[in-house]
Amino acid sequence: MPVLVENGCVEAAYHLLLQESYPSWGYSIRQGATTIWERWDGYTEERGFQDPAMNSFNHYSLGSVGEWSTD
Repeated sequence: MPVLVENGCVEAAYHLLLQESYPSWGYSIRQGATTIWERWDGYTEERGFQDPAMNSFNHYSLGSVGEWSTD
């Protein structure tokens, strides 16, 4: 998120945060997420859960949104 904003892509940053379709944080929330998922598509309505070998539902890989949204 910070990199998008620093490079003038503020609209793209908000789009990734607020849209409810895949890929976005809003999509994860719409799917019931209460933590940050390792993958944008950790769970989808079409495919269900991804391979559990790489599908953490409490993972910081996409966590920059937390800091960005409070700065």
